[in-house]
Amino acid sequence: MKETLSKNCYPVVIAGAGPAGVSVALGLLEARIEVLLIDAAPDMGGQLPSIPSPITNFAGGYKVTGRTAGRDMKEALLSAAERAGEDGVSLTYLPNYQIAKFDARTNELQLKSTVQAKDLTVCGERVVFCTGYRERRLQLPGQAECEQAIYYHGKGEDGGTAVVIGGGDSALLKLLAVAPQMKNVILIHRNKHFKARPDVIAKVSNLPNLEVFLGSQVVALARNSQTGKIAVTIETMDGGGRQTRPADWLAVKVGYLPNTEFLTDSLLLEKGHVVVDSALHAYDKEERLLPTVFAGGDIVNGSFPRIATACGHGMSIAAEIIKATFENGSLPDGK
Repeated sequence: MKETLSKNCYPVVIAGAGPAGVSVALGLLEARIEVLLIDAAPDMGGQLPSIPSPITNFAGGYKVTGRTAGRDMKEALLSAAERAGEDGVSLTYLPNYQIAKFDARTNELQLKSTVQAKDLTVCGERVVFCTGYRERRLQLPGQAECEQAIYYHGKGEDGGTAVVIGGGDSALLKLLAVAPQMKNVILIHRNKHFKARPDVIAKVSNLPNLEVFLGSQVVALARNSQTGKIAVTIETMDGGGRQTRPADWLAVKVGYLPNTEFLTDSLLLEKGHVVVDSALHAYDKEERLLPTVFAGGDIVNGSFPRIATACGHGMSIAAEIIKATFENGSLPDGK
């Protein structure tokens, strides 16, 4: 595997080294197609390393942690790269670079380093976007002085009071995970009804140390310099009233945003997600199909956000590229 650019244009450029991007690269390398893999993070895996609990909805890694799944995916890709390298086909991996701009007319990408003042420009005969999502973050008055007690992954110390913000599966599962270790837990959700699975809601409703605020939102935070606790100001969505609760830390699970800002001027997006056809080809802003541009994983419009979905998208994209590269559409060695 190479970690420096050997040229400016590659047969395939993949943006994103999570499950979708790694799956594309793995499929292409097995077909002996050269790949440039770019990622903003320092290592492969996407969001996988941030999943602390065992994964139970992915048959390829049942009950392993996200960190283990990410490590296994990386090892599989490096092994494929080693085999391809024996046949003179390379994988170039460029970590710590995010996409600043994409030109759909030329398939040119402008890259910006996340660790140094260095910009690069590359292009691909085919380009694949699998840049994943990021957590939607709080933006509240008083937040700056409380940042060390706000968790988007993981949790604070046991005991005391924890606040969980959100009403979907992620929020309620987080609540169930931390409640046994806390004296009190507070759940705040802006809607009047949860958006989680019925069985999860039933378990939450049985927690003895739970206080719930539905139809409410957090509007301000303030740290008490003497006690170290955080004053959480809660307001009903109709503005009918405010209450304040002291907390030791907050877990925030209020949804995700696709990492597609750099595609706003080049590809057709819907609520930030890339619009694709059944073969995962993207469209330009004028709604013209782009046969050499693909998107997969969580950034795709209508995608079901699961590891298996991302991997499936990745292999489907690899198959489309292989078909276009080899006229008979079959992999070398009859695979």
